[in-house]
Amino acid sequence: MLQHGPAIFNVPEKSRAFANAWDWFTMNGTVMSTRPGRWPLGETRTQCGLLALLALACVAGCSDTPLQPADPDELERVDNLLTIRGEYCAEPDAEVVFPVKVMLAVDQSNSLQCTDNRNRRFDALNSMIDDLRESPSTQVGFLGFANWVRELPFTRDRAAYAPFLDPAGGLGPATDYQGTLATILRMIEQDILDTDPSERARTRYVIVMVSDGSPMPLCLAGCEDDITNCTDGRDNDGDGLSDGSDPDCADINNASIHPDILSGVCNTDEEIPDDVYVDFSGVCPAYNTTPQILQRVRDLLQLQDLYSVGGISLNTVLLFSPQPVVESVCPDAAAAFGLEQDSARALLQAMAAEGNGTFRDANLAMEGDDFLQFDFRSLQAEKTLMSLTAQNHHAVLTENGWSADTDRDGLSDADEDEAGTDPDNPDSDIEGGDGYTDLFEQRLVGVGFDALDNTVPALACTETGDLDGDRLRDCEESFLGTDLRHADTDGDGLSDFVEFERGTDPLEDDVQVDLDFDGLLNEAEILAGSDPLIPDAERNRIVPIQYERSELGRKDITRFGTNDVEERQCYEFEVADMQLVVTPLVPDRGLNRILVHSMEGPNMLAGARSVSYVACFEAFLYGESAKSPADGIIDVREEAWEQTLSEVQGEIDSLSECPDFPALIDNRDPIVAAVRDCLPEGIPLDGFEVSADDAVALVEKYVATNGAVNMPTPSSELFVPLESFNPNRHCYRPWELDRLSELFRLTREACQTCGEEEPADP
Repeated sequence: MLQHGPAIFNVPEKSRAFANAWDWFTMNGTVMSTRPGRWPLGETRTQCGLLALLALACVAGCSDTPLQPADPDELERVDNLLTIRGEYCAEPDAEVVFPVKVMLAVDQSNSLQCTDNRNRRFDALNSMIDDLRESPSTQVGFLGFANWVRELPFTRDRAAYAPFLDPAGGLGPATDYQGTLATILRMIEQDILDTDPSERARTRYVIVMVSDGSPMPLCLAGCEDDITNCTDGRDNDGDGLSDGSDPDCADINNASIHPDILSGVCNTDEEIPDDVYVDFSGVCPAYNTTPQILQRVRDLLQLQDLYSVGGISLNTVLLFSPQPVVESVCPDAAAAFGLEQDSARALLQAMAAEGNGTFRDANLAMEGDDFLQFDFRSLQAEKTLMSLTAQNHHAVLTENGWSADTDRDGLSDADEDEAGTDPDNPDSDIEGGDGYTDLFEQRLVGVGFDALDNTVPALACTETGDLDGDRLRDCEESFLGTDLRHADTDGDGLSDFVEFERGTDPLEDDVQVDLDFDGLLNEAEILAGSDPLIPDAERNRIVPIQYERSELGRKDITRFGTNDVEERQCYEFEVADMQLVVTPLVPDRGLNRILVHSMEGPNMLAGARSVSYVACFEAFLYGESAKSPADGIIDVREEAWEQTLSEVQGEIDSLSECPDFPALIDNRDPIVAAVRDCLPEGIPLDGFEVSADDAVALVEKYVATNGAVNMPTPSSELFVPLESFNPNRHCYRPWELDRLSELFRLTREACQTCGEEEPADP
C-alpha cells in the first residue's frame, strides 16, 4: 500500500514501476492541497499529467520488462527569487555594563600595628567600597587573613562590610598567603557554580590582595629542619640520620636556609584545626613557598576557561612605611615580624604578573588614601555586527519546498490543512484559543499540548506579549526556559524563535553542530534556508539563500529624527535568492514580508550579550513569474536610497505646479485637502481601488508636516530594535511608493479643474 495525500493506491508486489512513477511525480515539486480555493495555478494540467503517469505505470506493470524511469529533468526555475541590498551601522561605541565581583583579601597580621599604626588602610578600603557601590552591577567580598581566614561572600550590603572595616577587629600572628589563595579559589568557584551560565559568561572577578610582608609561616618539606627536631636525638624524617649527623640540620640557626625555625607549626605532629592554615595538609609539608603560591594563582585563573567566565584577575598591593617610622612604633620590628620589604615586593609582583593584574606599593607615611583605587569600570568597546540572518515570515520550508504561511505562525498552510488548524489564525484552539500558537503546540504535542483543544494544556497562556520581539510569546519562553527579554538566549547568533522553529536548541550554542550528519553545520543550513534536521540531498534542489557582507569602515551617522551625529562602524550586505511564495492574503494577495535580523555586540569582549535589530522589506509574488519589484531587487544601499528619497521629494515638489498649493513647501495640508476634495472616493492606484482615507494615510506616512519626504535617512536607520518593531511603521514597502507616485499624478491632474463651478443650467 502506497499512500500520498488523500489518495491510497495498491502497488503490486512484483512491480515497482507505479511507485517509481509516483515518486518521480512528487519529486518534481507538485503541491497537493485539499483546501478550497487554494489550488495552485495550472492544477488541471498537473492532474492530467498525473493521470498520464498513472496510465504509463499501469502499462509498465503488465510488461515482462520493467520500465526504468529516466533521471528527472532539471526543474525550470520559477522567477520567485528576491535580492535585498543594504547597509547596516552598529550602535556607537559605549560602556559595556557587566557584573564585576571584587574580592578584597586584606592582611590582618600583627605586623600591621607597626607598619600601619594610623590604620590608613581602613580609610582607603572605605573610599574604595564607596566608589565600587556607585555601580549597581558591582559586588564586593572580603577575606581578612592572618593565621586564619575570615570570609564574607560577595554582597552589596554596606552593613555586612563593617566587621572587616573595623580596626578593632583583631589581628593574628601569621600572614598565610597560601591558605588565603586557597580560600579565594573555593569562594569564587562556588560563586561561579551558583551563577546562571549566561550571567557567568559576562562576569569579571577582580581580586585585590593587600599585605605588608612576606608569607608566614614559610615551611620547607621535611621534619628535620627546625631547632627542636635537630636537638632531640631522634630521626624525625626517617632517613636514618638524626641531629648533627643529618645534613638537613646544617646551619640550623640560619632562617634564610631553615625558615621552619620561625614557626613551630611547620614540623608539628599535632593536628592543625580546619580553620587555621586552611591549605596545610600532611606531615611536615612545604607551605607558603613561592612555587606553591604561584600555582594557587594559576589555579584561580584556570577557573576562567573551566567555567567560561568573563574574566579573572589578581592585583596585589604592598603596604610599607619607612624603617625609622616602623622602628619608632615597634623597636626591633624587623626581627620580631620578619619584615623583609624587598622579598615581599618581589613575590607580590610575581603574583600580579601571574594573575594578569597590577602590582603597586603604598608608602603609608605619605598622605592620601587612594592607593587601593583600581579601574573596575565597564569597558569601552567598539560595537560590531556579529550576525545577519534573513527570513520570509510568509514562507515555511516543507518537504515539498517553500510553502505559504498565511498567519505567519511558522506552520505552512498545507501543514495546517493536514492538521486541521486554521491557516488564518496563529492560535486555532476551539472557542477562542488558549494563548499558545499552533506551531508551539504542534511541536510540543508529545508533552501535553494540543493545537485544537483550548483545555490542553490545563494552564492557559496569559502572557501573550512578546517582550523581546523574537516571535515567541512570553508564556512560551517561560515554558522553554528561554530569556523573555533577550531574543538570543544562548548567544549563538540565531533568535530563539528561529531555533525553536528549525529544531535546534535555543538554550545551547549548537550552531557549529551537524545534527543531520549531512556535512553542513546547523548555522549554515539555517542561514541558507535548508532544514538542519533532514540531510540535504541533490534531489531536493532547494535554492540556498546567499549572504555577502563587507565592512565600510567608521562613518558619521545622523540619527533619524534627531540632529545627533555619531561615529559608527558600518557594513554593506546582500541577501540573495530569498524565496517568495504566493500567499492568499486579502486584500494583499501575494504579500511576502522579509525580515533581516542583525545581532551586534561589543567587539573582543567575552561574555557580553548581543542586541537584536531588524529591518523589514515587503515584496509581492502574484504567480510563477509576476512579482513586485519586477526585477526582484530591493536596493537600499546609500546611493540607491538617496536616489529613492530624491525621487519621492521630486514627486512632492511637483505638486507646486498646481495653483492651489502656494504653501506646499512648508505645509502638507493642501495635499491632504486635494486628495479628499478633488479625487473620487474610490481612487485607482496601481491596479487597486483605494479609499480616500487610505490615500490620505499614505500621504501622511511619507510626507512630513513641512512638506519634506518622511523616510529614514540614512538607509541604515531602517534597522530598529527588535523589541520595538512594528511592521506598519517600520517595513519598507516599495509598492507603497508606487501607489504614492500614482496618487500624486492623479492629484496633479485633478488640481487643475478641482473647485471649478459647474455651469448653471440655462
